[in-house]
Amino acid sequence: MKRILFLAFIAIATSTTMVGCSKKDSPEPKEITVSSISVKPEVSEMVIGESIQLSISFLPTNAKEPIYEISSSNSEILKIENLKITGLKEGDTDLEIKVKGANVKTNLKIKVLPISPVSLDLSLEKKEISIGESAQVKYAIQPQNTTNIDGKTILWSSSDENIAVVDSTGIITGKSAGKVDIIGKIEGTAIIGKISISVTTINVNSITLQSEKPSLIVGEKTTLFYTVLPENATNKSIRWSSSNNNIATVSDGIVTAISIGTVKINAVTVDGEKSASVEILVINPKVSNIILNRGSLKLEAGLSEQIFADVYPSSADDKSLTWTSSNTSVASVDNSGNVTAKSSGTAQIIAKSKSNPSIYAVCNVQVVNSADLVQTYVSSTSAVIINGVYTGNVSSVISNLSSKTVKFISFQIKNSNGSIVSQNNDSQNIESNKQITFSARLTNVNLPVIYYLFEIDGKQETRTISVIK
Repeated sequence: MKRILFLAFIAIATSTTMVGCSKKDSPEPKEITVSSISVKPEVSEMVIGESIQLSISFLPTNAKEPIYEISSSNSEILKIENLKITGLKEGDTDLEIKVKGANVKTNLKIKVLPISPVSLDLSLEKKEISIGESAQVKYAIQPQNTTNIDGKTILWSSSDENIAVVDSTGIITGKSAGKVDIIGKIEGTAIIGKISISVTTINVNSITLQSEKPSLIVGEKTTLFYTVLPENATNKSIRWSSSNNNIATVSDGIVTAISIGTVKINAVTVDGEKSASVEILVINPKVSNIILNRGSLKLEAGLSEQIFADVYPSSADDKSLTWTSSNTSVASVDNSGNVTAKSSGTAQIIAKSKSNPSIYAVCNVQVVNSADLVQTYVSSTSAVIINGVYTGNVSSVISNLSSKTVKFISFQIKNSNGSIVSQNNDSQNIESNKQITFSARLTNVNLPVIYYLFEIDGKQETRTISVIK
């Protein structure tokens, strides 16, 4: 700070004429008055808060000590207390010092200047942080009475932002290992402060590994979960390996089952070589689907037929099935899927996976008696029918769809009165899947009806067919 001091000296020439006289004629002595004053130091500039003690001298020196009146053109800028002046606020003011009761005065033009910062001190509670860790830079502007010190803005920067960054509030965050300078600058000035800080890595202490699935089906995948401690470790990278890639492979923690067996999956930290492992059992898949070669089956009582099942996937570990019947009085089934029809009715044949009982397939079985498989019907007619009176030719068939031999006994056509108008009583056998056709010429037959009599399984059965539909 510049302070200009002037020493003022005022020389006043005086002349005194000495006149001789007698003591009787001597006049009263004349009072000597102040003719000029000067101030030391003569101040032109001072800073806010600065105080200066003024001293005033007067001439002639043998004059009586005067009383002074001191005033400022702006009391907000300069404070006056006795002969001490103190800068209060930035600005210009005129200081007037006057001899009371006389027209003797002197003036000073004083400029009050702000207190400018001289330096910026930076400090840290710790000079070392870890990667990802933060620290606050503290600062102090010097001198401490710098004008508007709280309104000063500090601009922050890092000498290497790859190592550490610093935000607008002076918070440092470590990015990578190394040493870096943090620089603070008082905005609007060239004043800077600098402090060094080291960024260190956080080493891995341990790793744990776990699998949600202790066993995998061939072809299945699972993701392993791991925890590296401490959580803020710098390098948490993992190297993965399998004890047997023929059983299971691993990539980025994803395990893929290849073939049945037991395998150990290992995880090792790149930092510190900390390791953990889990054991995985790889098994063949469970049964997921069963398809039967027959969805439905019609069987003659007493006969058997085998139902075949395809079990999927083909690589399933246990493809064995349990066969059951919902109604064993109608149809039974053995462990190989052989169904035996017992009596007329319906039943469900169920094939269920032993290893995965929730998977099953059903065949709906209808059992019919042998006699029900003997069919009779009118195969053709060529006739004139007037009011139910039939004249013409008629043909009828008896067909054996059973596995048994049918013994044909008789064929008859009767009119509405029950009289026989045509018949064939030549007994003969009808083998399985064979048939016999009968034809007759009818003349003026009222409401003709065909009657069949046959024998199967030692029992006689009858069939009745109306010729006129």
